[in-house]
Amino acid sequence: MTITPAHARPSRPSPVHLRPEDLGALASVGLRTRKLRAALTALGLHALQHRGQEAAGIVTFDGVHFHSHRAPGHVGDIFGSESVIQRLRGPMAVGHNRYSTTGETAQRNIQPLFADFESGGFAIAHNGNLTNAGDLRRRLVRRGCLFQSTTDTEVIVHLIATSGQATVVDRLIDALRQIVGAYSLVALTNDSMIGVRDPLGVRPLVLGLLDGAYILASETCALDIIGAEFVRDIAPGEVVVIDNCSRDSAVAEVVARSGFRYVRESRPGLDWARNRGVAEARHDLIAYIDDDRRPRGYLLWNVWDTVEAARERIRAAEPVGEGVLV
Repeated sequence: MTITPAHARPSRPSPVHLRPEDLGALASVGLRTRKLRAALTALGLHALQHRGQEAAGIVTFDGVHFHSHRAPGHVGDIFGSESVIQRLRGPMAVGHNRYSTTGETAQRNIQPLFADFESGGFAIAHNGNLTNAGDLRRRLVRRGCLFQSTTDTEVIVHLIATSGQATVVDRLIDALRQIVGAYSLVALTNDSMIGVRDPLGVRPLVLGLLDGAYILASETCALDIIGAEFVRDIAPGEVVVIDNCSRDSAVAEVVARSGFRYVRESRPGLDWARNRGVAEARHDLIAYIDDDRRPRGYLLWNVWDTVEAARERIRAAEPVGEGVLV
C-alpha cells in the first residue's frame, strides 16, 4: 500500500498483509516470535543505540494485557535486569530508542507511547519529524483532545483516535494522510503489528525473518544481532500489516528516495542499501558530484558509535577510519 503526502489525495489503497506461520516484528524495533520477545527486542535496541541515547522503552502484549517499561538512559542499563525482562510478557513486543527532536527530556515523552482505543490497546514507536505537527496539535486541542506529552508522536495517536474510519489500520492510514514529514513507525495492536515508512523514504525501515516470524527494524544491524534474516526494505509510502489475515502482494509506488539518512546517520559498517556498506557508499557519492557544484571545506568522516569503540581500535593499533575532504 502507498501513502502519498498530505497535499495529494489518491483513491483509497489497501495495506500489504503478511502472514507468517508465527508472527513477528522488531521497532525502530517491533517483534513477535516464540523466543523471549522482550529480550530479543532489547538486543535489537542495543544494536540501534546509535539512533538515540536519551531513553528507551519496550511495550509487549500477552494476549490480554499490555506491559510497558520505559526509562531514561542506555538500553543496557534499562533492560539489563532479568526481572525487568520477565515482567515484559507476551508474544509481541515493540521498542524504541529516543533521540529528542521535539519535546523536552521527560518521562512522559519516552516511547513507545500507549493508548486505549475502542478497538483495544495501541502502542506506537515513531522515528522522525512531522513538519505540520504544531498545526495539527492546535487543531486537535480545539477539538478537545488532551495531550499527555510534548512529542509529535502523540499527534498521530490523537489523529487515529478521532478518525471516523472503522478499523485501526484504516484509522492509521487516515492519520498518515494528514501528516507531513519524514518518519518511519511501528505500531502494536491486540492482534497485529503495523510498519509504516514515509512517502519519500527519508527514514529507513526494513523487514526481516526469524524462525518464521517477520521482523521490522530501522536498520539491519537490529536483525543481525538476533540472528534474523534480512528480507527487504519497506518501500517508501508502504504500510505493512503483520497479522493472521491473508497474504497479499503489492508494490508500493516509489515517489522519491532520499539518501540523507543513509549518508548522515547510519552505522558505517551497515549493509543497508543494495548490499553496499554505508562507508563505501558515502565515499562513492563524492564521485557523482560535479566539480563546479561540489561544496568546499566539508569533511566526510565515519564516526564510531562511541568513544570507547574508537579507543579500543586505537589500543589494538587498528586504523580508526578514513575521511574525505571535499
